[in-house]
This record gives sequence, structure tokens and C-alpha cells, in this order.
Amino acid sequence: MKGAHSVYECFYHLVFCPKYRRAIAPEMRNAIETEFKKTAYLCRFDIVEMTIAEDHAHLLLTIPPYLSVSRVVQMLKQWSSRNCGLYWQVGYFVTTVADDRILTKIRNYILTQRPQPSIIYDNETTGERE
Repeated sequence: MKGAHSVYECFYHLVFCPKYRRAIAPEMRNAIETEFKKTAYLCRFDIVEMTIAEDHAHLLLTIPPYLSVSRVVQMLKQWSSRNCGLYWQVGYFVTTVADDRILTKIRNYILTQRPQPSIIYDNETTGERE
């Protein structure tokens, strides 16, 4: 990636969960993905891979040096909560990725976390499990 006076390659694997680890309904997953993409565009960071699983979100991001990871997480959670009505837990997991082999493994891992259609939802708006 390039900035005005810098070249950077900072990859972060990020995982966070909805409040009370509630299930995320399929329609809400699509809305959250859209909201995350809008946030990334507006705040000028890139989402390399993303999966919104049934009870957590996995993202592989590249963040410019002028943005902190905590600020990016705050924006993702805050804007998706406002526009999608889903509340997130306070904490999150983040790790840096420097090696290309590990980067490939994490990308594949995120892609394999796609939700399975085995959960039956009793309320599509809240995503609570039966």
C-alpha cells in the first residue's frame, strides 16, 4: 500500500463477537458486510478477507500507519451497530501477520469459517437461536 510519503504493508487478523455471543441472522450478515465495506472505504483501510460467521466476525485488514487498530475496531463496531442494530462485545482479538505463508493460512482459515446452514432461527431480526 502507498501513502503520500510512505509505503506500508501492515496486515491484521481481527476477530470479535456480538454481545452475549448471539447468533447473527443471514440477512444481518449481509448488512454487516456491507457496513464494514463502507466503513473501510470511508476510513481508508482495506479489508483483504472477511467472514461474518454465525456468532463472530473474522477480518483480515491492512491498516495504514496513521490509524490505530483500536480506532478501526471502534469504527467498525460503532457504525455497524448504528446501522444494523447489532451490538458487539467490548473486547476483540487481533494479531499481526508478517509472513506470506502465515498470511495465506489465515486467508484460507477465514474463508473456511463461512457459516453452515444448520442453525434454525426463531427470530430473524434478533438472530436468537431456538
